[in-house]
Amino acid sequence: MVKSGYVDYLKASHIRQVTANEKNNGWVIVDTADGFKEEAVIYWRLVKRDWKLQGMVLKSDDIEINISTNITNIFLELVELPESRYYLYEEYIPVLKITTKESGKIRTTISFKS
Repeated sequence: MVKSGYVDYLKASHIRQVTANEKNNGWVIVDTADGFKEEAVIYWRLVKRDWKLQGMVLKSDDIEINISTNITNIFLELVELPESRYYLYEEYIPVLKITTKESGKIRTTISFKS
């Protein structure tokens, strides 16, 4: 398990805890966001796959991402955003965008199918 976080100059904080999940062949990530004024956004940059978002679950053929939270006002969206891994080269990749206007915890469980 590893845990890290920060507090910005406006007193907004973000703490992330990452734990290996051997039972599900994956990871459990818990993000705690607090003190922000308007909204907090988490971006999960994804590998290129045929992703399907259904409620709080995002699936591809070999990966499943489950979101759970104590936040009542949360919005998940599958978008494409630019990525530039090399100078003068840009491509669009799938991104899971999680937006909330409330403080709280967001638990992301990532499972890899064998």
